[in-house]
Amino acid sequence: MNDLAVPSANPWPSRIFQIFSGTYLFLIGLSLALVLLATGGPSFWYLPAAFLFALSGIAWFRPRLGASFSLLFTLIFFVLLVSLKPWSWPEARAKGFAILLVLLLAVAVCLIQISRRGLTLSAVATAAICILLCVAVDRIFTNRPHIRTLTMDWTADGSTPWTDPIPKGPNGDIPVLIFTVVPNGYCYDAVFSDELRKHLLSLKKNSIRVDYNEFTTFGKPTGTYNIHAVEGLVLNNGRRAVIPTKNSYGGTMMIPTAGMPKTYEPLTCPR
Repeated sequence: MNDLAVPSANPWPSRIFQIFSGTYLFLIGLSLALVLLATGGPSFWYLPAAFLFALSGIAWFRPRLGASFSLLFTLIFFVLLVSLKPWSWPEARAKGFAILLVLLLAVAVCLIQISRRGLTLSAVATAAICILLCVAVDRIFTNRPHIRTLTMDWTADGSTPWTDPIPKGPNGDIPVLIFTVVPNGYCYDAVFSDELRKHLLSLKKNSIRVDYNEFTTFGKPTGTYNIHAVEGLVLNNGRRAVIPTKNSYGGTMMIPTAGMPKTYEPLTCPR
C-alpha cells in the first residue's frame, strides 16, 4: 500500500476548511518567496522551496494529497525560523513571534488534515525529492568560488600607505592590512587574525601572495568575495570560515592626484 488512510464515515474537514487551508498555505508560500527574492535569504534553495510551498496550496483541491505534499515545506520553514531565533530580535521580536505562529498554524493545518484523511506517502516522497533537487541546484550552481591570485603588500602595526591609521577593532585590536595599488588609490582588506599576523611576521616578506574567492551564481559574478588564503594560510574554504576573522572589512582609499578631474569613476579593484 502506498497510502496510510484513516477511515472516516463522515469526511472532514469541510469544504470551507479545505479552501481556507489551501489559500492560507498558498499565501504563506508566496509571501516567503517574495521576502526571499527581496533579501536573498540564508541560502538559494529556500527560494524555489518557497514557490513549491505556494504551489502546494493549490494541491488542496484534493485535501489528503495537498496536506501530505505541504507538510515537509511547512516544517522546513518553521525550523528555519526557529533557527533564526526570533525571540532574540531586538527591534522585531513581536514580528518574529507572529511569523512563527503563522508557520506553526500551517504545520497544524496539515497535521489536522492528515489525521482526518490519512497520509499519502507518494506525495510526501515527491515533496522530499523536490526539496533535494532544490538543494542540489543550490550546491552545484550557486555561490561557486573561483580563485583569483594577487601579489599584495601588508602592514601589521596599524600604519597605512595613505598616512591615516587604519581603524581599530571594537576591542582596540589592530588588523592586518593587506593592500594593493591601483590608479588613484588603494584597494585593501583589514583582517583581524592573530594567526595571520604571526604567519606573516614569521615570513619576513614585503610582498605576499593572496588568493581571493570570487563567487558566481549560475555562471554570473555575484560581486562578493572573501580571502581564501594568504601565503598558504587558508582563511576561508568557499563560504566556510577556516580561521575566524570576525569584524574584518575591506574597502578602497582614493588618493587625489594633480590633474584628476572633479568628477571621476570609483576605484576598480582587481579582486
